[in-house]
Amino acid sequence: VLAAHSLGSHPAVGLVARAPERVAGVVLVDPLPPRVSAAQRAALPPEKPDESRELADERRFLTEVLFDPAQNPEHLLMSACDEEVARLLDGPGPTFGDLPVVVLRGSGPPRLPGLPDSYHAATEAAFDDGFREFAAESTRGTLIEVEDSGHNIQDDQPKVVMDAIRDVMAG
Repeated sequence: VLAAHSLGSHPAVGLVARAPERVAGVVLVDPLPPRVSAAQRAALPPEKPDESRELADERRFLTEVLFDPAQNPEHLLMSACDEEVARLLDGPGPTFGDLPVVVLRGSGPPRLPGLPDSYHAATEAAFDDGFREFAAESTRGTLIEVEDSGHNIQDDQPKVVMDAIRDVMAG
């Protein structure tokens, strides 16, 4: 049983796609859907010299950091990870087949000050679509919204994560 948090969802999808015989089920804990950053880049307003620092930082993250492994602690080419996972999810059949899959979702992304409401709405929509897509990649997929939790559900609501793992182990 694979249990993966956030960016860890990407190698989990890769393992299931490449060696499904090694996987009995999957628990994705507030996973990072692969199409979120592309939706965010598309929602960025045109660059202006007087834009807020927050908007400039977000723009830099989406257009530079994701494309430069030296700028993240995992040293990953995160844009390529996104593309690979999207390609795997777009392949024939549900990627997870009939494996039991539980997708745990914390409260939505925080509204960042200095960023337009339209950007936040696009970010929320991309996460919503991504979480549903992950769950739909199994004929036995379930999406669970976890109350009173942020992104780190394993810290905020560890019992929910343990219960999901036990449920997947039970088949």
